[in-house]
Amino acid sequence: MSSARIPEWASSALTLVIAAGAAFLIWSLAAENRQLNAEITDLYAERNSLQETTALQLSLAEGETVPDTPVVGPAGETATLSELVTRGGVIAFLTTTCPYCQEMLPVWAQVSEQYAARGVPFVGVMLDTAAATRQYVTEHSVEFPLWALADPATADVKVAIVPYTLLVEGGAVVRDTWPGFLDPTETAMLAAALDDELFAAQQMLSGSSVDPDCCEATALGTDATGGQ
Repeated sequence: MSSARIPEWASSALTLVIAAGAAFLIWSLAAENRQLNAEITDLYAERNSLQETTALQLSLAEGETVPDTPVVGPAGETATLSELVTRGGVIAFLTTTCPYCQEMLPVWAQVSEQYAARGVPFVGVMLDTAAATRQYVTEHSVEFPLWALADPATADVKVAIVPYTLLVEGGAVVRDTWPGFLDPTETAMLAAALDDELFAAQQMLSGSSVDPDCCEATALGTDATGGQ
């Protein structure tokens, strides 16, 4: 039995349909490829922007001066961030939503207690409102002074990574920084740096290595007259 022949017009139409389908598939794949390339480009741009923003937000770097950012204390008292560490000390930035900050609370409490008697203030600064900070202190029984930004929306302190710990020397100048969670080794480094600063302060006050009239900078944990 002979098979029926497909009319020429039907064959041409089928060819056109197949060609149109292939063209549509190629166009769709090309469009998806363009969209994918655009998304990849956006991701790279976002990553680069994040890196640049992070670099800018970590503005409290070594050698810089702590800014005069208004802060609110545990009892509602007001001050500026620089006033809290004018004679040097430690600042730890944290937030209410940071689990690593919560893990660091016992470590900071220990360091705070260890060096408070030696004239080294340890200040926690919450990058949240005063109300949220008070609630956080109550919930977590924070055992060191925890301040809050007076106005987080307009504050000139921008920290992209928390916790963010600073060692500040006399004159509110940042000496060292520790971004992120402090492991035991890094905590030991912080303690060693504090001991170095205290030793240098004692040397300055005793006059054994530095002429006390030569310098205006204030030693860590002391005022200009040598008091605590």
